[in-house]
Formats: sequence, C-alpha cells, structure tokens
Amino acid sequence: MSDNRAGEAVRRVRALALLDRYADELAAHAYKLGCTPTEAEDVADEAILALLSRKADAKTVENERAWLYAVTRRVVIKVLSANKRYDERLRGLDFRQRAWAEPEIALEAAETFRALAKLPVEHREAVVLAAQGFANAEIAEITEVSTDVVKQRISRGRRRLRQLTGRAKPVEPSTISGRRNE
Repeated sequence: MSDNRAGEAVRRVRALALLDRYADELAAHAYKLGCTPTEAEDVADEAILALLSRKADAKTVENERAWLYAVTRRVVIKVLSANKRYDERLRGLDFRQRAWAEPEIALEAAETFRALAKLPVEHREAVVLAAQGFANAEIAEITEVSTDVVKQRISRGRRRLRQLTGRAKPVEPSTISGRRNE
C-alpha cells in the first residue's frame, strides 16, 4: 500500500515538474498556431498528460521537448479542425499588444504577426519553431518531414515574411508573446 502511495507521489511530482517546465512554452506555441488562449492552455495540458501516460507505460522519449511540440501540433490541428475554423481563424488572427517598451516595436511585431498569419501553415510553423530556437532536425521530427523540407519551408517562409512586411528582417515571431501568465 505504501509503495502505491509513493509511486503516486512520484507521478504527481513529475507532473508538476513538467507543467512548470513546459506548460507556458507549449501554450504559447499553440496560441501562435491559432488557438485561443484557453484552447492553448488545454492543448499544452493534453500534451503533457500524453507524455506522462507514455512514461507510465515505460515507453521512452529521447527528445522530450521535441516530442511535446509534435504532440502539441497534432492536438492543435485536431482542436481547430474539429471546430472547422482553422483557416478562418488564421486569416482573421488579431494581435493583442502586450507591454512594450516602445510603440514602434509593438507596431512591427503586430505587422509581423499578421504577416505570419498569411503564410501557408507549413511555412508559418517552420518559421515559428526556428525562431523559438529549435534545430532543423528537431523541427523535422516535430513536423514529421525531412530536414531538407524544413530548410526549404523556413527559407520560403522568411522570404515571404520579408515581402509581406517590406523589411529586410522582420521582427522574430519569438518576440510576440502568447504566454498565459502575462
């Protein structure tokens, strides 16, 4: 009986550690892919629960972060497809200004965010993941394509962003916050 309680306590500690480590990051990613803030939180929680159940089944995950992003991506697609509003939401994506030091930065970020919404889903996803610091191999693992395809999508996505914003280097998507604690 005490072994069972100890095992449950270990699982709770592991769940809290995963939530602390990844919840905001995954929710921000889901938000950038088109979820509402509430949906983004739910998606992040679902991805973490999937990892916990996988660990409970003793199935190993080599790259925990990339695996969570891949699950987050699939859950976002499922959520938005189920609601039949994926494309409509991306076209009408609205940037909500956070606390910015300078208004010019806020305007550039809003313009970049709107331009991101105009990119094809595959290009937007690759550009956002690259801006968040993922290596091409990790992006390939998350999106389930080859690294050559990832490089191509990033290149085309960045080129199109430059065209849409009229700037040599648009504001990086990672500076556009979607975290739930802000």
